[in-house]
Amino acid sequence: QGFANNPTIGAENEIIGNKSAEPRAQKAQRKAKGDSGIIDGENAYVGPWAQFEGDTTGQTCGPTAEQLAEYEERIAQADTVDAAQSGKRSKTKGVTSYAAGQDERTLFHGQSERDYQGRTYMHVPSDLQRDVSDQTCYAPKRLIKEWKAHANGVSAIRFIPHSGHLLLSSGMDGLVKLFDTHASLKQQRTYIGHAKAVRDVSFAPNGETFVSSSYDTFSKIWDTETGACKQRLSASGAVPYVARFHPDDENTVLVGQSDKKIVQWDLRAGEIVQEYNQHLGAINSLTFFDANRRFISTSDDKSMRVWEFGIPVVIKLVADPAMHSVPAVALHPNQKWLAGQSMDNRIVVYSAGERIKPHRRKEFKGHLTAGFACQPAFATDGSMVASGDAEGNVWCWDWQSTRVVTKWRAHDK
Repeated sequence: QGFANNPTIGAENEIIGNKSAEPRAQKAQRKAKGDSGIIDGENAYVGPWAQFEGDTTGQTCGPTAEQLAEYEERIAQADTVDAAQSGKRSKTKGVTSYAAGQDERTLFHGQSERDYQGRTYMHVPSDLQRDVSDQTCYAPKRLIKEWKAHANGVSAIRFIPHSGHLLLSSGMDGLVKLFDTHASLKQQRTYIGHAKAVRDVSFAPNGETFVSSSYDTFSKIWDTETGACKQRLSASGAVPYVARFHPDDENTVLVGQSDKKIVQWDLRAGEIVQEYNQHLGAINSLTFFDANRRFISTSDDKSMRVWEFGIPVVIKLVADPAMHSVPAVALHPNQKWLAGQSMDNRIVVYSAGERIKPHRRKEFKGHLTAGFACQPAFATDGSMVASGDAEGNVWCWDWQSTRVVTKWRAHDK
């Protein structure tokens, strides 16, 4: 914009450019400094801190009192409508989801809860009662069974301890389901009682009960066999992200919450007996090790903290400026190593002895997991590491060489 004389020889009287263009905007001017004798009010002294003309920094803004009152009235009306509609069922793709306001209940999907000998699905099949610790594990080669039971995504799956003949799954539809993975390969039971998506489930050491954690701020203790809800746990309205039974005591549950705390519940008394609160972000995982005397927690604050069970003081802090968040951790069957799913597309390994330190030369790469909390897992003999990825694939690595053993497409999403 603007104009100037033509610099060409012989054309000095000509004008080039836009002579009618608007002049350049003037530099913003500061307001007056004010009267040094006035402290507050109109023309008060502000000195060199006076604002520029047109600057609204520090001035009150936002909705007026009338607008706030109208907004609160609309919210109250919406809550009234939601409360009137609570308890209604809605069906999505053939799977029933349940709204808030309903009591816990269960649904058995088989023909009979007991066989001709009076045994339920909790009975361990005879061919699984032998010791399998000395057996060699191999990578899967073909699909055996696929269940389509949840209306929305599946957040967690857990095998029952020791035998593994039952599989527990939690879904974003607020339901928890149990499947037989050995004989009938059918769905056995549905546990209904959460008003929002279920984030995590975990079995007790004996498998007779399990705990489910939901975004409705409740962790609930369920009877695996009967489907009855035995207890409801909730602390200060915080969302429970992860819950774990103590491996040696089915009456003790650790719950990692969104308010940066880990709370320890005594199920016999029904109250919190200990709090671990030194994390700076929401808790993602809890893993016991060292003969269950210690446990390690990971958080959104990109740190891993080691605790002595029952003592709310961190005994080891694992943090580094280059370290990424580790939302999921698995313990090696020999109890000597911890594998964590790092958000930079790696599975990192830490020693689980007296000193917690990273194993720099042992890491597993190739999969894409950034932004997804994919849970790593070990084969029962510890020879392989498995993990899902963000593209629906399952990867298996050799534990010793860290090479990829196999990869297959498991899901479309």
